[in-house]
Amino acid sequence: MGRDVTGTDPARLSTREHQGFEGLLALREDWARLAGCTGHYFHCFDWFREFVKHDEQCAASFLCVAVSGADGRVVGIVPLEQRTERIRRIPFGIWAIVGSRSGDVMMLASGSDILCESPKLAGPVLRAVLRHLAGRRPMRSLLLAGRMTREAMGLDACLGMPGRAHYQRGAVDWIATDRDYAELHSALSRKFRGSLRNTANRAAAEGTVEFRRSESDSPDFAEAVADFKRVEASGWKGKVEKGGALATAPSGFQRGFVDAIFAPGSACGPFVQRLLLDGRCIAALLAVRGLRTVAVLKIGYDESFHRLGPGHLLLRDVLEACCLAPDIDKVDMVSHTSWVSCWAPEVQAHHWCYLPVRPLLASLPMTLLRLPSRRTP
Repeated sequence: MGRDVTGTDPARLSTREHQGFEGLLALREDWARLAGCTGHYFHCFDWFREFVKHDEQCAASFLCVAVSGADGRVVGIVPLEQRTERIRRIPFGIWAIVGSRSGDVMMLASGSDILCESPKLAGPVLRAVLRHLAGRRPMRSLLLAGRMTREAMGLDACLGMPGRAHYQRGAVDWIATDRDYAELHSALSRKFRGSLRNTANRAAAEGTVEFRRSESDSPDFAEAVADFKRVEASGWKGKVEKGGALATAPSGFQRGFVDAIFAPGSACGPFVQRLLLDGRCIAALLAVRGLRTVAVLKIGYDESFHRLGPGHLLLRDVLEACCLAPDIDKVDMVSHTSWVSCWAPEVQAHHWCYLPVRPLLASLPMTLLRLPSRRTP
């Protein structure tokens, strides 16, 4: 599957490559163990496996570098893909930690990170991987660790690397649910609290309101997924030329991934939350649950009912349930959008770190990255 390369740092770490989809499968046991240490839902093995299976761009060059201690125990895994990055319009061949893309990265995951047994090992693991990549062909100039939040295990390690270039761009919204819902609600603006109350009253005046949660083992799970696709496509997403809704997207790339995650019996912790009015679904969201997090991947509603604020009512119901769940600390909205600001989220900046792999080869792109417009604000 690859060659062993012994590191030279005090931890005496060694590295081993695992290439492609089969390489990922070979790491399943170690990956699952380290994902629990890292603590990100998007590193859950079943989720990541489906991502690699459906993302052709990543699958073409997917590579995991597993880092082991002197006793042979794997203490870190860094999932990588090869990319061509344009820096000041000049193309450079780079390595990137999987998830370091703008836009719908990992099908709407909220960030990227390395998998590591503990934060104190993140630096040695990253240095071992850089040494490994420096001796690999074809030669690549940089390693990009992008879209990392402050909770990323690898962020401090990246910021401590000599010669790195760092800036912030974009963000993700998190809503803390390790508290009573009453506390969460009291932190909202008086105007928004009034708006929630009024929309709830209007919805109740229209008919019987019901919130229904369907998990992958629920008898109505397939029906719930179909309801989501219908209401999402009923609005502007279903009318845009390139197809912004799952039901109308011309490419099966994102659709195939979501269909795999939200298949009956899926082990990825998916659920669909629906808002029903007189038995008719007028809003729904797709979410996954794992590692003390609920991640809201997509939300859609029938725009003919926009006066009822169905998206906010649906999110309120999810937040109330998460506040009652002792094993859920936050709801991850996986993006940073204006409508979520009403819920007073914690806004987590995305950090982008470029690390030189081969100093001589990296000198030009690193110089370009350090020009004023690329500096951290």
